[in-house]
Amino acid sequence: MKECSIFLFIGGFLIQFVYVISINTFYDHKKPRDYIQNVRKRFIVAFLNNFVGIIVTYKLIGLFYVHPFIHMGFRSNNLFFAILFPSLLTLIFYLGTIITLIIDGNIQIKGFN
Repeated sequence: MKECSIFLFIGGFLIQFVYVISINTFYDHKKPRDYIQNVRKRFIVAFLNNFVGIIVTYKLIGLFYVHPFIHMGFRSNNLFFAILFPSLLTLIFYLGTIITLIIDGNIQIKGFN
């Protein structure tokens, strides 16, 4: 099982390395980061990198275990609470900023056009 942890360490490092390189490579550096085309490109690159990362991790863990998803943390029991609690914590985290913007009247809703 020592090989499994070595593979996962190297795989995890490579996934992070490729993510940082790709997120900073595939956008126009002359325009601001919040320019809509840059946001779209960065979102697509981040999504693809995470998707490929899950597949690579699944294959690496699958070499050593019968049910890789269970060892990756994907379980069907208590799935509702696994989605609810992080969502509530994120809401609480951003609630102060949102309320402050509403009270000050500085909130601006921008479209994607």
